[in-house]
Amino acid sequence: MGVRAIMDSLTEIPYMHTKSVRLWKVKAQDEGTRTICNYMEKAKTLEYLDLMDNQIGPLGIVYLQIYCWLQWYYFDYFPLRL
Repeated sequence: MGVRAIMDSLTEIPYMHTKSVRLWKVKAQDEGTRTICNYMEKAKTLEYLDLMDNQIGPLGIVYLQIYCWLQWYYFDYFPLRL
């Protein structure tokens, strides 16, 4: 719920200069990851995404593969190169 509130507020305000999102241990899981990806689809300014220790499952990884155009993002403790 908290991840959705953060991403929805960033989407609704006219601030489109977000360069990085770092959410550690917020239990985003698959639903929160989908919300993050929806934000990324609307705001194309994001350059860095760090989702360490967020219990992201296989569905969340699919969302990241579809919507994540970033060169680097961090998932748990391992950097994944796209």
